[in-house]
Amino acid sequence: MLSVVKGLTFPPSRLSQAPTRSNIRHFVPQAGQVLLITDSPASSAQFLVQALLQSQLKREGEAFGRGCIIISVDHDFAHISAIAARSNLNLAQSIRDGALVYVDALSQASQPPSNLDDGVGAPDGPPTTPGIVICPPLATSLRPLYDVIQQAFERLSPNAVGKLLILGDVSTLEWMGIPATEVSRFVRAVRALAVKASSSFPCALVL
Repeated sequence: MLSVVKGLTFPPSRLSQAPTRSNIRHFVPQAGQVLLITDSPASSAQFLVQALLQSQLKREGEAFGRGCIIISVDHDFAHISAIAARSNLNLAQSIRDGALVYVDALSQASQPPSNLDDGVGAPDGPPTTPGIVICPPLATSLRPLYDVIQQAFERLSPNAVGKLLILGDVSTLEWMGIPATEVSRFVRAVRALAVKASSSFPCALVL
C-alpha cells in the first residue's frame, strides 16, 4: 500500500488525496514541510521519487535553476539515472551543473572507514562524474551520513532556488541494524539541518 503524509513537523499528518502521476505537483513539499512516503514491495514509491525529480529539475522559464540533494540508501546512481533518462532527465548533467548532489549511503556500509570520495569508485555510476558522494560506513552510527548531508548542502550551486532534499529509503537503515530510535532522531536532525541551512529548503523523506 502506498501512502503519503505531509506537514511542518516530523512525523506530519496524513494526506487525504492519494498521489498519482497526474497530480504529483500538489505533493511537492513547500518551504519547511516534510513529505513522508510509505510504500511496500507490491506498491513501490519509486514513481513518486522520479516525479519529484522531474518536477524539481525540469522547470522552464525560471530565472534561477532549482537544486536537489538525493541521499540514496536503497538504489545506486545507475538505477536512478536510467529511470530518469526515460523522461529525458540527465542526472549526470544536473550534477555537473551543480543542480543535483547524489549521496551514495549504502555501497560502503560493509567497507572499512575511509575519506569521502567524489565521483571515484561510485558503484555503477560514471567514475568521471563529479558530485557523486560516497558515505563512510554506517554500521554503528548515522553520524557519518549526517555529516555528508551537511556537506551536500554546500555542494549545490549558490544560485539554486527552491531546493529539495530526498532521503530514501529510510526503512533500509533499520534493515541494516540501526535502532529505530536512532533512525527517528536522525530524520529529525536532518530536517532541522535543512531548515537551518535555508529557510526555503523543503524536505522530502521517503520511508
